[in-house]
Amino acid sequence: MRLRHRSWIVACFAAALACLCAPQAQARTLLFEATGDESGITVPGACCFSIDGTTFDGGPGVFAPMDLALTASGTHAYQIQGTDSALAVTFDPPVDSVQFFFAHTLGAGTAVIVGPEGQSETLFSQPATTPGDPASFVRSNLGAPIHEIQFFALGTVAIDDFRFERTPAPIPFGSKWSRALLGGSLLVVTAIVQRWRWFRARARAGLG
Repeated sequence: MRLRHRSWIVACFAAALACLCAPQAQARTLLFEATGDESGITVPGACCFSIDGTTFDGGPGVFAPMDLALTASGTHAYQIQGTDSALAVTFDPPVDSVQFFFAHTLGAGTAVIVGPEGQSETLFSQPATTPGDPASFVRSNLGAPIHEIQFFALGTVAIDDFRFERTPAPIPFGSKWSRALLGGSLLVVTAIVQRWRWFRARARAGLG
């Protein structure tokens, strides 16, 4: 019985440690409205800027379209123009996935998703209908880390509500943070075991 209890304690400790150490994906959405932490960055006319390891380099850039069907939210979006590397978005470190509003009123646009070993996937803009139309959102299914997106456009093409997810690197064992997590998980497991013993003692005494 004691061996079973020890196995249970070890299992609880391992589960707590795994939950504390496992990195969780972090999502970020760029709205191109120059608000919040985008203030002073995604201002009208801005075409080259970096936010949270994501760099936009191209143009024409942030604009307020007369046709709000080119926006997903708010009143601004990022306009893409040109068939020769109109816009390059690079990620450092790479991201796990991207999703964004991708619409056109004239012409059409393409987005080439590029992976670390030459993997690629092409997404296509959708005809603009209404602001934030769910049918105008596209999402990458590359299945590999995304290093770069190359945009090309013919006509009036825009992106908006640009969302990307990135999973941080695992915390290496032996580091200051891993030792702190280890100590925290020990405290959690100790509290669980003590509480369990307290309930068991009350049950045996007929006080449950």
